[in-house]
Amino acid sequence: MPELDLNKLRQFLDDEEKFARSIKQDDPRAAVAKQMLALIADARQKLFPSPDGTANYVPVKEIIEELTLLRMTAENSNRG
Repeated sequence: MPELDLNKLRQFLDDEEKFARSIKQDDPRAAVAKQMLALIADARQKLFPSPDGTANYVPVKEIIEELTLLRMTAENSNRG
């Protein structure tokens, strides 16, 4: 995974949330979307200002990595 620009973390979460919400409940990917939304909610709760006050970041990089993996899973499931 390329290094995430921490100045754009909120935008990243917004984009991932928009993607997850676009998946309908009857879609086979709905369970993955639900996991994504839970991770996004958790990440948003952990946002706090950076030391220089210019960015927000999540101290647990694993959330972002897992979210990226879930999105890849959802996208690949849609191709089958």
